Amino acid sequence: MKSKYDVIIIGAGIGGLVCGCYLEKQGISSIILERLNKPGGYCSSFKVNHHSFDVGPHSFGSCRKEGQIGKLIRELELESKLIFKQKSLSNIIKTPEYTVNFGNNVSKTISSLQEIFPEERKNIDGLFTLITEKNFMYLYSQLKGKTFQQILDKFLKNHKLKTILGVLVGNLGLSPVSTAALTAVILYREHIFDGGYYPSEGTQKFSDVLADKYQDLGGEIVFQSEVKKILIKNNKAKGVITRNEKFINGNCIVSNCDAVHTYTKLIGEENLDESFLETIHSLVPSPSFFVVHLGLTKPIKNSIIKCSTFWFLDSYDIETIYKDVRKSDVFTKRKYIVMGFPYLEKNEDETDVISLLVLASYKDGTEWEKDKNKLAESLIKQAKQILPEISDNISSIWINTPDFFNKYTFNSGGSISGWASTPEQVESNSIGLVGNVANLYHCGHWVTSPGGQGGIPMVIYSGKATAKKLML
Repeated sequence: MKSKYDVIIIGAGIGGLVCGCYLEKQGISSIILERLNKPGGYCSSFKVNHHSFDVGPHSFGSCRKEGQIGKLIRELELESKLIFKQKSLSNIIKTPEYTVNFGNNVSKTISSLQEIFPEERKNIDGLFTLITEKNFMYLYSQLKGKTFQQILDKFLKNHKLKTILGVLVGNLGLSPVSTAALTAVILYREHIFDGGYYPSEGTQKFSDVLADKYQDLGGEIVFQSEVKKILIKNNKAKGVITRNEKFINGNCIVSNCDAVHTYTKLIGEENLDESFLETIHSLVPSPSFFVVHLGLTKPIKNSIIKCSTFWFLDSYDIETIYKDVRKSDVFTKRKYIVMGFPYLEKNEDETDVISLLVLASYKDGTEWEKDKNKLAESLIKQAKQILPEISDNISSIWINTPDFFNKYTFNSGGSISGWASTPEQVESNSIGLVGNVANLYHCGHWVTSPGGQGGIPMVIYSGKATAKKLML
């Protein structure tokens, strides 16, 4: 470890790794400090018995040649080390009356929707013409300041169809009534219509390959090295102090961690002006997830496993579900479950690992200890009704609560995708790539932007954009 670096990056999540790789390609010396013992943040995996469970995403989007992951692989020359396999379908939605498939063939997806809702044929064409619009400035002008629900209401009349199309923004932790229209459209383009991908050796492989590439380019990563303080002198970031009291000098600091933690804990409120502090505390993070990972004794086959994500709703009243989440009442009377199926090496319609997910609000660990087993049992019961093959076939159960996600990454409330992508927040640019203190920069899903947060693709985009800022 050197005494001084051009750039110190806090956090070896995808944003920090990407930023570091592009800096090192340009000969800018950097070091990444990571408090955990491995890279990736949410984009990592852990072992329970012989099963591998993902901390965060069980599927990826934007892996086509011109997608964010596709370009990353090509620009960093990772083609031989990082292979993504794609399922036939990214999502299947099951409601009381319909089963709707979403895949990377946009025309086929549109046609199937038109077959189910023939009276909406022209309206569906109009909606998806807008969603797939290539002129991004025109798209932005049409969607600026609007919610996705407003766009659905503008084009469609059938409430059930609007529910089916709106539920997918649950990937962002929000209902269509709350989600910025542009963020929802980007989600459709990058995660629904170009989704269903999974790294051939698992999610951790993605992060490991990026970490290896960063080090091959000359960067340094120090694991189990938590940053305790960002040193500020004359309103400029000068370096960091780690948990073991080691001082590291840096010309610039890039925070790839929670913005509230960055400013209130690492910098300290005494170094910030009151108006900015008010802004920080007024921003609302996205909700968290309650996740039950199941490891099966033997692999099962089923047609729904051909998708990466299966959504089951017993009604079309999804707003009630989201209201329950906001009230911290995960025991909603509505039956609602999301099931994730990562792509096994063996076959796209076979799995021995299943993730059961529902949106959930943050409660401290003590409260979750009281409720988590009861909720897990409820979700497993629902899963067995959908997939009877898993009955008497579960060998491993692992539960992740919002409290776990909060402790794992320091994300406020265990947030799944940084700031909630509401119209007000995506337009605010409150936390930009350039920080509120000189020499401080941000990357990752705690950067506000007109596109909001759309998972890994947006995180990659921000990591590259921050690196570009630092090269100027």
